[in-house]
Amino acid sequence: MDKILGKKGIVFDLDGTVIDSLGVTLEAFNRGFEAAGAPRLDPVEIMQHFGPGERDIFIKVVGAQKADHAYQVSRKYTDDNLTKVPFFSGMLELIEQLTANQIPVAIFTGRGRDTTDLILNHHNVTHLFTSIITHDEVDFPKPAAEGLLKSAQAMKLAAHEVIMVGDSWADIQAAGSAGSLSIAAAWDLLANEAHLLKQRPTHLVRSVAELRTLLNLGE
Repeated sequence: MDKILGKKGIVFDLDGTVIDSLGVTLEAFNRGFEAAGAPRLDPVEIMQHFGPGERDIFIKVVGAQKADHAYQVSRKYTDDNLTKVPFFSGMLELIEQLTANQIPVAIFTGRGRDTTDLILNHHNVTHLFTSIITHDEVDFPKPAAEGLLKSAQAMKLAAHEVIMVGDSWADIQAAGSAGSLSIAAAWDLLANEAHLLKQRPTHLVRSVAELRTLLNLGE
C-alpha cells in the first residue's frame, strides 16, 4: 500500500471502471452486428475484441464495407440510451475528491472519441480530467502503453508516478508495459477476476469503497 500512496496521478479506464456502461455497450455492438447482417455475439465473445476502438472491432467482425453502417447504428443506440450509462456508485465522488486534493486524474479508454464525448458530456464531467485519451488519439491501442504514457505526459509526470485503474487484462498489461502500477477494478458484473489476476496487477479491488481505502481517501 505504501507504493500506491506514493503515486502522484491516476489514470482510469472508462467502461466497466468509471461508468456502468457494459450493458449498453454490448447491446450497441449487437445492434450494429445485426444491421450489417452478422449474428449477435455473447458478452464474452464481444469483450474478447476489446482494446481496439469500435470501428476497428466492426471492421474485424462485419468487414470494412459494412463497418461504417454498423458503427452508426451502434452509436445511435448509445446516444439514445445515455440515461442507462451511470457512474458506478461512489466513483464520481472519488474522482471529485482526488481533484480537490490536487491529484491529477485522466481517462485512457479503448472507446473512440465520438462515443467517449457523448458519455462524458452527458454527465458534464469533462472538466474533471487532465486528459482524455481515446482510441482515436493513439497509434497503438491497449494493451500497448502509448495512451497511458500520453496521459502521464499530460499530467507532467513520469509513467512510474501514475497508477492505471482498469477492469480488463489490457489495462493491466498497458500499465506493466509503461512501468506504472496497476489496480484491477473487479466491481463490474462482467469483471473476470481470474483473468485479471493472471496479469499480476499491483492490487485488485472489488468495490469503489475498497479503492477509496487503498488510496487512503477515508470514508
